[in-house]
Amino acid sequence: MNSQLATSNRYDEHMDAIASQIWRSIVSESLADVPHYRHWLISKPAKHVGGDFHLASEEFVFVGDVSGKGIPAALFTGMFVSTLKLAAQMRDPSKALEFALFDELERSEKFATLAALKINADGWMIYATLGHPPIMVKQGSEVVKLKTNEPPLGVIRKSRYAARTFHLQPGDWMCIYTDGLIDAEKDHDGVTTQLGLHSLEQMMRDSCSPEAFFNSITQITQEWTLTDDLTVVILQYQPDDGWIFDRLERR
Repeated sequence: MNSQLATSNRYDEHMDAIASQIWRSIVSESLADVPHYRHWLISKPAKHVGGDFHLASEEFVFVGDVSGKGIPAALFTGMFVSTLKLAAQMRDPSKALEFALFDELERSEKFATLAALKINADGWMIYATLGHPPIMVKQGSEVVKLKTNEPPLGVIRKSRYAARTFHLQPGDWMCIYTDGLIDAEKDHDGVTTQLGLHSLEQMMRDSCSPEAFFNSITQITQEWTLTDDLTVVILQYQPDDGWIFDRLERR
């Protein structure tokens, strides 16, 4: 009996390892370069695989979260990442995603939150958040929260999703994340507390640089309990000198 149990455990561990390897081939631990931006990425599933996804494609950056955990959510993650690459070529990526995936999400009683950004070299960006935590931007000593209050993908069919614009100055940086970050828990004298949006905002305000903020988030992932998949993308607008010179010459 013990031998059968040991064999079963080894098989489960082997299958978990295979699932994790396949999932990581879809949801990479790196992010493609974004022209005129520096970037940092943290991607940690709550289990071996997860429902978070991220992608940089052309001028688009996406961060999203499929409801649920484990293999069921990971299956949809694979569908999302594949569809995102095509959606990035469409005029309205969020609408293209819903058109491609709404029926599958509805049948499976799932939904997905999404932060989608179209980033331009001149610092202007178009963004939309669909049921997703607000994008946080550090400008000087202030933190600005960006949100469009649209429902998650797969909840309600819509003909159009609201998008807004925002302008970044050189050196400004932003944090795009999933709720696994703000839901992280830690025990304080027998009382369990969550990180929460307010504490994350204060951490960002107190951070002197995106590197310092990245290090603080990394420490949280090591010292706090992650109850959900976690993804953090940090982008800092840093246009190169050549691009700024060309822009001035054209004026």
